[in-house]
Amino acid sequence: MKNYKTSTPFDLAGDVVPRLANIGQTSHVTAFFDATFSHKQFKAGLNALEETRQMSGIDSTGLIIKGIPGVGKSTLLNTFTKRIYQQACYQPTDIMTPLPVLKTRVPGRPTIPRLIEKILQGASAFMPPMKRTDSLERRLHQLIIHQGVEMIILDEFQHFLHKNSPRSVSNPTINFIKTLADDYQLSFCFTGLPDLADVLDNFEEIKDRMGINEVVLAPFSIENNVNRDDMNTFLNSMFNKVESLGIDCTSLNKENRDRDFLLKQFVFATRGKSRHISRLIGKSLFKVQPGQALTLNHLKETYSKSTAINCGSVFNPFSAKELQVEKELEKRYLAEQLLEKEKAAEAQQAAKNVRGRYGK
Repeated sequence: MKNYKTSTPFDLAGDVVPRLANIGQTSHVTAFFDATFSHKQFKAGLNALEETRQMSGIDSTGLIIKGIPGVGKSTLLNTFTKRIYQQACYQPTDIMTPLPVLKTRVPGRPTIPRLIEKILQGASAFMPPMKRTDSLERRLHQLIIHQGVEMIILDEFQHFLHKNSPRSVSNPTINFIKTLADDYQLSFCFTGLPDLADVLDNFEEIKDRMGINEVVLAPFSIENNVNRDDMNTFLNSMFNKVESLGIDCTSLNKENRDRDFLLKQFVFATRGKSRHISRLIGKSLFKVQPGQALTLNHLKETYSKSTAINCGSVFNPFSAKELQVEKELEKRYLAEQLLEKEKAAEAQQAAKNVRGRYGK
């Protein structure tokens, strides 16, 4: 039996964690992972999403949100969607459940039927029963019209540029999205990896028509004062949350000459990814209880045992001296620069291949 009282129509296949029972987790760990920690890029993304949604019904418009895995794209989308569905005007009634924002993942090798199925799947628990003879297009039409859809968020949009996807697969689906935007004055948000913009560059008709804006989520860095301050604010918000849970982290949450060193340690340990920063601190909380202190030793132990964060690195920044951390950061930076050059060369070649495929 479907649960018609579920509060928000997320992509049900992708929002598993909030629906689990958190078996075995202590309350302070759960409270930490349930919290949302903001920073400048995050706030800019929320503002851009809301501005895009507000254009619904006025003029179809679009937004690109791109970034590498782990920089907070999913957290940003979930935070935005939850805020929308917390508003009084979008609460369920006895007559209907308003669905102003729909979020779904673009399927691999996207076609029009597969894309519609994914959109309907995420909203199926909130839609009234439909006739079996109704086409997918008719079901989507009824969903948009009768439940007040204003904005559709399509995650993993780079699937439209699958290296083996022929033009006959991708182009009609892109045109279908443009038609939806035109016919219903919908707003769209496209999210995905950094090469997402390359997808829409190949489809100028939708990019020009929808006046697409762009938000880039990037890993934290300490290359300049602006980036350093943003990361510092992000860490402070986490440490303040830990303090509010009754756990002392004075040795970590302090403004002194050691603070820059701590930022360097976190940048190396997490590659500046907000997801890894959150996991590193959150997992360390399993080792302490309210009334105790979270220390550098807890971070050191967590990092050494978490291959998902350390990626197999034998160097532990939380047990090293500052000069050692700086040298390791420099080595990584040079390696990443070399890798970026190689990727850029590959991307140029791929772009030539795509242009050839599309006759451009």
